[in-house]
Amino acid sequence: MTDGRETENQAMSDALEFYHNLIEKRESAREMFEFDWCLTIRKAGKMYRDGESTRNIAEELDIDRDKAEEAMTVSHLIYRDPPDDVSSRGLLAGYRFFVDNYDVEDLAADSERAAEKYKEDIQEFVGSVYQKHDVEQTDPGPPSDEYKGKSPSQVAWKTILQSDVPSALDEIVEATRVSPVELDIDFAPLIRALEKYEDEVNQALQQSIQNFDPPDSYDPDQTVVDQFAKQTGKRSLRKFIQELEELNDEPIQGFLERLHRGLGAYESGDYLLACFVFISVQDGLMTTLCIRRDEMKRGKDGYFTPQQRKTALENSYEELDREFRDLETDEVIPHLDDFLDHRDHIMHGHLDSFFDENIATIALLFLVFTLFTVLEWSNE
Repeated sequence: MTDGRETENQAMSDALEFYHNLIEKRESAREMFEFDWCLTIRKAGKMYRDGESTRNIAEELDIDRDKAEEAMTVSHLIYRDPPDDVSSRGLLAGYRFFVDNYDVEDLAADSERAAEKYKEDIQEFVGSVYQKHDVEQTDPGPPSDEYKGKSPSQVAWKTILQSDVPSALDEIVEATRVSPVELDIDFAPLIRALEKYEDEVNQALQQSIQNFDPPDSYDPDQTVVDQFAKQTGKRSLRKFIQELEELNDEPIQGFLERLHRGLGAYESGDYLLACFVFISVQDGLMTTLCIRRDEMKRGKDGYFTPQQRKTALENSYEELDREFRDLETDEVIPHLDDFLDHRDHIMHGHLDSFFDENIATIALLFLVFTLFTVLEWSNE
């Protein structure tokens, strides 16, 4: 037992050290240069690709020839071999700024983030180029308009494909699609056993979620995972799994396997996989509610829409006469809209999808919340 705990503690320590080193590296990249140098690099690169000489570039930008060559070289590297360790925000902002020629004001106009934040992202992107390459020893090479690096969307999907997600999703698809509420089982004893956990989950969702912005303005570096929310999510899902296992019904083994897989990924720090599993199981549960509610009709494609699934969950919850409405926003279920925005971005491969511990924790809490709601509503 002690050896196992020591191994777990060492793994956590190693993970934290890696995370902190990565954050420090990105902060260092961000602080290497002022934004004016990023503008100079973009201007010099465009002039170089238009066939201007180093001398003309230096005169036009009012810099010496050495700085002109340096700016041309960095622009060349951005197109030929962009940085690997830059954050998703840095990569996206850098790509749009240098390749798509967006100005920071344009980037800010498309989201709720301030222009200054985008400047910092672009500074991080440029600093990461210097961290990856010895710029002084690099020949700018012939000018080229062709961007040889991967786009932000390609990088995002490469990350997903290199993870354990594909095999896990295959297992999820292959596992039986039967959920507990589709079986002829009396869940009253299970509901009573889980009652106190339901109250804790509701409390965590209502009071313990901080800095939960929409995807286009969400900043994982500014979030702190609430320990009560984290422990509540893990403890309640473990209890749920334990109670379902005691039912010993073969048809729900595939469902239990999914819960085990998601919880295991979460506890091991594989938050990307945990997000996919938690969200997929919750989607299935909300679909079950749609099937059981007479007012919900499938579309022509045979599926229920995301709005239908959300409405089915809210209506089913309201019919349980629970006092969980957010008094400020009048949301039936606090934070549900923001979470489903993140859910849609994650499942549809948007560039601003996030798989950090905070998002995984919220996905875990909403999964357990949905489990409670589905079981209780179905048992009414």
